[in-house]
Amino acid sequence: MNPIFSHILTLITHYSYFIIGFFIILECLGIPLPGETSLVLGAVYSSIYPNRMNILLVILTAIIAASLGDNIGYFIGKNYGIKFIEFLSKLFKRDIKYITTTKHFFDKYGFKAVFIGRFLSVFRMFIPITAGLHKIEYKRFFRYNVSGAIAWSVVYGLLGFYLGRNIKLLQFILTNISYTVISIIIIFIIYIVIKKYEQRKYNKI
Repeated sequence: MNPIFSHILTLITHYSYFIIGFFIILECLGIPLPGETSLVLGAVYSSIYPNRMNILLVILTAIIAASLGDNIGYFIGKNYGIKFIEFLSKLFKRDIKYITTTKHFFDKYGFKAVFIGRFLSVFRMFIPITAGLHKIEYKRFFRYNVSGAIAWSVVYGLLGFYLGRNIKLLQFILTNISYTVISIIIIFIIYIVIKKYEQRKYNKI
């Protein structure tokens, strides 16, 4: 297994749910830590060692951490905005164009960007701060944020849990398939489901 994944699993072994929540919250604040990977590997660990870790608590930890992290990011963006973004850009040598790209994504998809962005690593790191920076309506941001956190945590938590029962398949996915590809597939499926639901609702009118 990739040494980074092995190191994260070691941390999870020692610090349990705390390390999962810690990585997720910091990732939400624009710090490039493996929040998504820690969720998946935590779920894998709960599948292999159910007496040491509970999958429901892994998912609950991820939901709380993702929601909390995004809300902190929103208020940081609202109160400190561009200064904080420039600080992160210099600290981690990330091009400020990431913010511009996120802004375009947000302008195009509106509040849906908050939900969709939860499944895309770069956008997940910057959308909450960008939303706060542009002072979008907080109540709607909160609804989409929590909905996205729940969907993301459940999907990746269950994915890791069931893949934990098939280590060879898990290693293949971790080695050859990026989470971005998986996220795109998931978003496409969610989009199709929503469209079918809206069409069915329209036909009933």
